[in-house]
Amino acid sequence: MPDTTMKALQLTKPSSSSSQTPNLSLTTLPIPTPTPSRLLIKLHASQIQHSDLLNARGALPQLTLPRIPGRDYSGTVVSAPSPLHQHLLNQAVYGTSGPDLGFTEDGAHAEYVVVEADAVARKPERLSWAQCASGAGFWNTAWWVVEKAGIREGERVLVLGATGRVGSMVCELVENVRKGVVLRAGRREGLEVNTVKDPELEGVVKSTGGNGPDVVLDLVGDIKLTKRALEIIAVGGRMVCIAAPKDGSLELGVNLLSLFRKNVSILGFSSLRVPADDGARALEEMSKFFDEGKLTCWGDDEILKVSLEEAIDVYAGKRNAPHIVIEF
Repeated sequence: MPDTTMKALQLTKPSSSSSQTPNLSLTTLPIPTPTPSRLLIKLHASQIQHSDLLNARGALPQLTLPRIPGRDYSGTVVSAPSPLHQHLLNQAVYGTSGPDLGFTEDGAHAEYVVVEADAVARKPERLSWAQCASGAGFWNTAWWVVEKAGIREGERVLVLGATGRVGSMVCELVENVRKGVVLRAGRREGLEVNTVKDPELEGVVKSTGGNGPDVVLDLVGDIKLTKRALEIIAVGGRMVCIAAPKDGSLELGVNLLSLFRKNVSILGFSSLRVPADDGARALEEMSKFFDEGKLTCWGDDEILKVSLEEAIDVYAGKRNAPHIVIEF
């Protein structure tokens, strides 16, 4: 007889009316039944995202309770009610949330999850279940940052925060897919731009012949760096920002005269605003590039793998690592 229940992490309403922090527990719930437009996925891995931890603290207003957390996942399709989706049965897939999964719909920190059929992408053959689950959200963000900037072949692209999980993938996409010229900026030695030694980005001005970068991708939200990058950006330049300072002023002073005379565009981006089907479309494209060797991922052995029971300790702050994935 097939299983009818599953183990899951679940956030429920605080026991005290004075607390804003949901209760997190390991529980047993019925396996969900997909409607015709959806798929049931037996999960193999699910990333514990920073936003999952924030939800567990009651820090994100869009969360509704009770809720299974978990935004990024990989697994096998085990049920596809619609004849239109039968080709997906038994397929290895992965995906990321969009604005709903883990917030207003039950997420992937469970043995099974139900998602829209157009919200999954084919899993790259070269990557493990854990690699796909740990990367889906970061890669989706990186893809849409590059897409939003409209980067063209040969353009010079300054990436602020180039060594982070989003930043490193942004650089690969710009170089290996869009054929742009990347100027990596960060605090580490060995980058084209060391922002500790060169906070005024004079090296960027010199390396671009005084013209400045065609595109600035701001992945860190350092107001001084953001403002300086905007000052040196090329005529017709585009800036995409995905971060803001964690403290201090959030205001970015802009010289409007320079802005319109140089025909510069400033764009903001949040991955929470990307519908899950658009995220799947991005990940599907990236799967092809992973299998072709144009994109790379951190090693499977660099991922901390935990059980659902052990994930409770991660949520409590007792375990930490750059990549943490629940394995099933």
